[in-house]
Amino acid sequence: MEDKLRTTIFDTAQTELASLNESIEQMRSLSTTVEHQLNKAIRSLDIADVNVNAFEIFMQKPYHLEQIKTGMWRLLVPKFINFSAGWPVTTTDQWNIFHVSAFINLLTPLPPWLLEEMDVEDPGFRAHIEGDWLIIDEGDPTTTWEKLGRGKRFSRRDGKRLRMKPASQFEIKRQLLRKGVNFFIPKPILSEDLRDPQGKITLKEKQDRDFKKFLEFGAVSLFAPGGSGKTYFGLYACDVLRGKKLIVVDSTVLRQQWEARLEEYLPHSYQEVEVKTYKWISMRKSRQVGPYSLVVFDEIQTIPSNTGLKAAQVNTKYRMGLSATPWREDGNEDIIPAITGLPVGSDWRGIEKSDAIIWVVKEEGKKLNLALDLLQEETPGKTMVFVHRIAFGERASKYLGLPFFHGSTGGNRIMLMEENDSFIVSSIATQGVSLNITRIIELDWLGGRREAGQREYRLSHGEGKGIMHIIMTRAEFHSEPGKRRLSAIYALSEHVEIRGG
Repeated sequence: MEDKLRTTIFDTAQTELASLNESIEQMRSLSTTVEHQLNKAIRSLDIADVNVNAFEIFMQKPYHLEQIKTGMWRLLVPKFINFSAGWPVTTTDQWNIFHVSAFINLLTPLPPWLLEEMDVEDPGFRAHIEGDWLIIDEGDPTTTWEKLGRGKRFSRRDGKRLRMKPASQFEIKRQLLRKGVNFFIPKPILSEDLRDPQGKITLKEKQDRDFKKFLEFGAVSLFAPGGSGKTYFGLYACDVLRGKKLIVVDSTVLRQQWEARLEEYLPHSYQEVEVKTYKWISMRKSRQVGPYSLVVFDEIQTIPSNTGLKAAQVNTKYRMGLSATPWREDGNEDIIPAITGLPVGSDWRGIEKSDAIIWVVKEEGKKLNLALDLLQEETPGKTMVFVHRIAFGERASKYLGLPFFHGSTGGNRIMLMEENDSFIVSSIATQGVSLNITRIIELDWLGGRREAGQREYRLSHGEGKGIMHIIMTRAEFHSEPGKRRLSAIYALSEHVEIRGG
């Protein structure tokens, strides 16, 4: 028995020693590579002398953090370091650049060491909202009243209770969020509004944890990566809540997809759920829509738009918002949780990150030639070719021999995509489409970070690791809009490679 135990201990020690030796060799190899690259850079720049001590200090803190305005910082991270935090802003040849703030920390928590260095100014108070009243839990009510707008936004002061003017409540919520004040308090879903689940969905551990938050607060904003199960979270809510429900989506394609998911996973109750677009709701008076027991706002980054704000006024008892990319170019992200509720889901895990190759070609005419070559390579799932301009999509369809689906395409567009292994799509499929996509080729674009991130997230629903090919002209690649767009690709991809030029 002792000999067997001794042998087991020896074998375990040998295995651990082998693993340690392998790690040491990897570190030596990395050190050699860094030294080689440094020497190469020195030779190419004709640098006579390098301050090695300064370089070592830089490697101890290989990033730069600077405050750009009150409550907002810019974080610069060298591209050779695979790290991201906060929200991507733009990219240069050397740096990936992010914005970080107290508000961003509420939605996607930042590392403790970064928060410590930011030294975010304490708002000086803690508060929560009950109806029309802002209740000051910590801090001086008079100082808080002054900070948030005095009599311009408040109609009455009663000790620690500040009564908000109806027209000012929304702006007060935005101010609180920008200061990093979590003003949400539990408003539990009533037991008579709940029933036992009957559908085919079982929540995972973190999904179940955050669904309990929804049951506790009655309104949540789910910010989670693509492929992590946001749709199932919304479907489960429709299953366990009684009454009439509404799902608001960004496009007809997503409406068709949600309807198919409802019929598949909630065959017993899908008739209780309406699926409408933000545009459809915005064209109707609020009294013509609802009331509902629950509204699920899909792609809630749409909420700060005119159509989104109109949809947010729908009469509902409980609400839920879903998004993988809450970034907006107009900076109005703080509107989202002010409308849809407590932020949750930041630690959900999606599937394996995809890789990206950025192809730089001389002129637009070369894009189709390259796309044709890429289509010859095998991929286990479907290939989605993105365009923005309809005329360019029609030209690409003829050249590549692929069907082109866009806003004027008749029939069920989701079914058409399911029936084809490779196809061209306009921006109708940028958000939310969940198919077995393992390769994306982007020929044409208009939007910024959000559009780029949403398109890459289409790969998160494929079986296996995906690849995104982004084909840009030299002018597009070097433009400021192009750099901002690519910052999302660097933030969301496992590996990014640039070819051509």
